[in-house]
Amino acid sequence: PVLVALLNSITLALVLLGVSQFIKYLFDTESQPRWVLRNGARILYACAVIVLVSWVLQHFWYTSLMKNVSHPLLLARLVSTAIPALAKALILVGLGQILRRVLPVIEESKTLV
Repeated sequence: PVLVALLNSITLALVLLGVSQFIKYLFDTESQPRWVLRNGARILYACAVIVLVSWVLQHFWYTSLMKNVSHPLLLARLVSTAIPALAKALILVGLGQILRRVLPVIEESKTLV
């Protein structure tokens, strides 16, 4: 569906914007990171929620189209799509945790130089 593609595009755009600002912050001598990078952990957590919501919407859309399909097949489809969605969400949460811990270290190292 269009909504799922839109949600996935928004997630990708936010992550790429954060990565670009992180790289710029590493090589610049500016004292403060920009807004997206300062709130990067929250943005990554929100992206994880968006991934899970888009998976749920996609699953309900698929099950509404396949009313005559047997339940074991729908269960197999549920599991086969849940694993990548959960993996994406957990990776985004992990990146948020890493970012939250790395930014103060980078900021302190910039003040020492």
